[in-house]
Formats: sequence, structure tokens, C-alpha cells
Amino acid sequence: MPLTPVMPVKGLRYLVLALSFVLLMSITYISTDTFSTTLKSYHETYKSYRFSSQPNIKQVTSFLDSLVIYPKTENLKYEQTDFVVQYAGDSSGLSTTIVEDEYKNHTLSIFMSEIQSDDCKAINVKENIGINNYLTLPDNLAEMAQILQDQLDNEDAFKHIAPFFENKIPNMIAARNVSKHFFKFVGTSVWLKEYGVHLMVSRVLFSRRGIKWDPQISLMYAQVYNEDWQELHNVKLKIPNRNGGGPQTMKFPSFLRVPFNYDSSRTARRWYGPEDGRILLIQNEYGVEEPVLIFNSHTRMLETTGGETEEVFYRSIFMGWVFQEQIGKANVDGEEDIRFDNTRYIKVRQLQIIGEERNQIEKNWTPFVDVSERDKFDRNLYIVYDWHNLQILKCDLYNLTSDRFSNCERVYNAGTPHSKIGVIRGGTELIPLSSVRETGNQLWIGFVRTHINRCGCGSSMYRPHLVILQRAGHNYRVTHMSSSISFDIPGLGAGRTAGLCGKRDPNILIANGISNWELDENTGSDYLTLTLSTGDEYNTLVHIKDLGKMIERLDLDVAYEEENTSMRGCVVSAAFDFCKAFGIEMDELGLTQAAMDRAEKEKQAKEKEAKQKEAKEKEAKEKPKTPKYT
Repeated sequence: MPLTPVMPVKGLRYLVLALSFVLLMSITYISTDTFSTTLKSYHETYKSYRFSSQPNIKQVTSFLDSLVIYPKTENLKYEQTDFVVQYAGDSSGLSTTIVEDEYKNHTLSIFMSEIQSDDCKAINVKENIGINNYLTLPDNLAEMAQILQDQLDNEDAFKHIAPFFENKIPNMIAARNVSKHFFKFVGTSVWLKEYGVHLMVSRVLFSRRGIKWDPQISLMYAQVYNEDWQELHNVKLKIPNRNGGGPQTMKFPSFLRVPFNYDSSRTARRWYGPEDGRILLIQNEYGVEEPVLIFNSHTRMLETTGGETEEVFYRSIFMGWVFQEQIGKANVDGEEDIRFDNTRYIKVRQLQIIGEERNQIEKNWTPFVDVSERDKFDRNLYIVYDWHNLQILKCDLYNLTSDRFSNCERVYNAGTPHSKIGVIRGGTELIPLSSVRETGNQLWIGFVRTHINRCGCGSSMYRPHLVILQRAGHNYRVTHMSSSISFDIPGLGAGRTAGLCGKRDPNILIANGISNWELDENTGSDYLTLTLSTGDEYNTLVHIKDLGKMIERLDLDVAYEEENTSMRGCVVSAAFDFCKAFGIEMDELGLTQAAMDRAEKEKQAKEKEAKQKEAKEKEAKEKPKTPKYT
């Protein structure tokens, strides 16, 4: 019997093959029970569907309910235990909800590199973009912890890390204190047009003591959302198996099987697991877009010196193919380990710079793809290695000659590599402007961040900055970079102290990834979805309107010259000014630690004064009156 929606819906989104009926709406849950007719919608409330002969609707509550989504291009295979659907919508991740949202002007202060000047005003322009009201994505940490426990119990890739959690997760869930030990942030996402979902990967920290800055392990948690950013639960994506055989299945939400080196008995001053993930799309050798995850992780290597072999530990940059697999994890442990010989992980390679001595710590790499070099597929991944003195790497995506490494070479050096991490650091991946606008220049845009110490708000401040990177032949330069951008999102402290500018806390608003950037053909406006982290605690979204239009108004046709240093100096100076002004404003609003301390002292002083006054009045009343004699 056909399913009939209670209320009208827009467009055919999925073709449902199970039970030979068609659903006219995107779905989150479909029950595996043949007789259950309830569909849990993307929204927090239920949208009711029913058989025409059955008016009663039952809520879907079982974790056993499952929806399997096939990509558009794959042949379908019926599965008895699940409802199978194939995405039948268009490739756009730009929904009507996003286009019709309300946008307000937001002014950017942008510095240009075309003029070498010590006067920052001479190289500064003000431009407007549109932003909507930001959205903080809701978290269900108890559900996340339950999913982790299930993977610890049942998946080989997770069983060996169970000692980190000391069998305490069930008690944490029962006591409802999961949020004291698990911290989820740094969400980065891409739109998977073959499936009609946003894939978001977030970093999850676990701390036994409940102290965020003293974690024992870091993991990557993957979720999928519809085009309106409503999470889909208990969804399986069918991933084509490029090595032959049937398609693989990936379930969401779940923790990614990222291989990393660890020793659960040695946790002091060790930060195990993948950190600071950045996800982006590449085009693989089959001409299909595929998500790749760039992250840094603690790794172990065996090095031989003078005939003796010793273990050496590094924090290295890795590239992970989320939809591909490897067996074992010798490439992160430095040697084979029979415990993991048959364990499946996502495929990873460590990025190494050819001919250079390995640094002890590598972080803050900014990935991008040059689509002009794409010959059916992407052979290379490019990396901005250093924003202080612009350094560009080219790393192998396809021609991998090792099971352990992807070789990288420096293809551009603006100067001597910076020995220390500069104030301007990596943020999001870079996206080509040609994604939304026709341009005669090779341009990429992204959002870097500044890390400013002791500038007037807390111990330090992190804020995003728009950056435009240009390529001319073999040369690269940063043409424009903005001052700090707030997006009208309140930056939060890391939680050590009270207030937004606690003395021991950094104040944090960091752009993590560009989820989608598309042009609306009907209106001519472009819309970019940016994911950010606030206070190393929340995943936040903001939609930006007409960023591409704004970039077109900038002077991008200036003849290539070596990048000048005045622009970078002006950006850093403006970031200091932004931080100072923010600290003053928050203090005046009474939201800083200093303001709270003053308010508390004033409160205590008033209470003391009131008590003293009360005591004097009481004493005066109790004091015997002197008799009068006449």
C-alpha cells in the first residue's frame, strides 16, 4: 500500500525501493519492522506518515531502526533487514531555507597586498557581506557516549582502546555526567552530492578527570545532516568498493576508524589520537567526489642510528581517505603488530616533505586542490605550510609509492620557513573562487586565524580572517586578508575561569571548515556555509551571502609582484586592536572575570556595610535609656 504524507512536501528527494513504495520527503529513520509505519523527520518534532488504512502513528524509538542510502551512481541491492533508498534529489546542497533566510550586513575590514605602505589606512578597504543569525548545532553527548561504548564492545578497531575509558562510560551515562568527561568541537564538513547529506567530522576529547586541557585520548566523530542542517540518525551510506566486491557500509553517527599510535598505560603528557581535522572533497580516479580528512596525530617511528634502532615519537600530519580502507596500522606504529593484522581502519598516509629533516611537531597545515590541474581526477593535494612566510607544498594523492607516506615537495617559498608558529595560522581549507564566480585568475578563499597573546581579553584571543590566495604560474601570493571577523558570534573562554576574558583562558572563535559554497541561479547570489568552534566546546554554523560578489569588487587584476609584508603587519595590528576593544566592551558589560571580581567585591562591601549598619541599629535599640531627673 502506498504511503501518503499528512502534509504537502516539496519535490522528490529519495526513491524508496523497500516494499515498493515511494516517499516524497527526505527521511531520517525508517523502522526495520515491516509493520511499523513511522518516519522520524529531520526536525525535532515528528512529521507523520501513515498507511492509508492505518491512522495510528507509532514513534520510532529503537536504535535498531535503520535507513540505507545508496549514491545516485550505484546499482541497488535489496537488503532484508533495512529500508533501502537511493538519493534522487539534485546535487545542490543549497536549500530554500538558506536562500530565504534573513541576512544582515556585516562589514569586513580588508587589507590589500598590491601597495607597499606603512600606513595601514592606505591599503585598507571596507566591504559588506550578508550573514544570517548563527546556529549552534545541538549535541546529544549521552547518545554519542552510548555509540562509542557499542563500538568499543563490538568493533575490532576500537576494542584495544577500551582501557582508556576504564569501563566507566555506562556509569557516566547513568549518572548523566557524560558532559563532564567528553568534549566535542572542531566540526568540519562537506556536502556529499551523491547522497544528499552534509558529512561532518568533529573532534571528541575524553578526560578521566573531567578537565578539558588534560585529556587522555582524542577521537573523530562523524555525523550526517540534511540540506537544512537537521541531523539524520542511524543512517547507513553505501560506499562503492573500488577494490572489487560489494559496496561497503558506513553507519552514522559513529566514530571513524582512524588508526593512530597509543599506549593506554602511558598517558602522562601524551595526547593520543587524531586532532584538528579538516575535511575537503577531492575527485578520485573514478571521477567521483570523495572526502579526505587532514589531521595531526601522535605517531611512533623506528629510527636506526649507528646500528642501533630506537623508537621516536612525533606529532605528524596525516591524510585519511574516509571512504577507503587499510588493514592494520603499521604505518602509524612504526612496525607490524599481530593484534591489528586483520583490523580494518580508514586508509591513511603520513605527509612527509622530501629531503627535509622531520619536525617534532607539525600542525596548522591548510589544504586545497587546484582544479585547473584536474585531468579526470585530482593527482595532488596542495598545502599552505606557513602563512607567515608563504610556503606551499604539493603532496601525492594518487601516485603513492609507500604504504606509510605521501611525499610532499615545496613548490613555493616566499622566504625562510618560520622557525616558530606565527600569529597567523591555518584555519579552514581553501575553496576556488571559480566554484561560484567566473574569474580569469586562479584564486582560492578561506578563513585563517590569528592567535594573539595578552591583547586585552583573557590569556589570548583566536579569531578568523578572510584570506585570498592567488596563483600565477609557479608563483603564489596572498592578495587580500581581513582583520578579525566576529560574524556576530560571541567568542567564549576555554572554561578555566569565569567570564569571557578570564585571566587564564583564551577567548576562542575559530573557523574550521567551508561546508558548501554555491551560486543560486535564480537570484544570482552566492551562499557559503562556514563551520566554527566557540570556546573549544560548541560547533556553530553561519551562512554568508554574496561573499563571491564582494570578492569581485576587489581589485584582483594587479600584475603579480612578490607579496609584501605591510599587509600582514596591518592584519596583526588590527587583530590586536580588535582584541583590546572586545575586552573593553565585555568589561563594560560586566562579562569579564575582572568585572565579575569587581562586582563580587562591591557586593561583599555592600553586604558588610549593611551588616554593620544593622548591628549599629540593633545596638542603639538595645542600649538602656538614661533616666531623666527633674
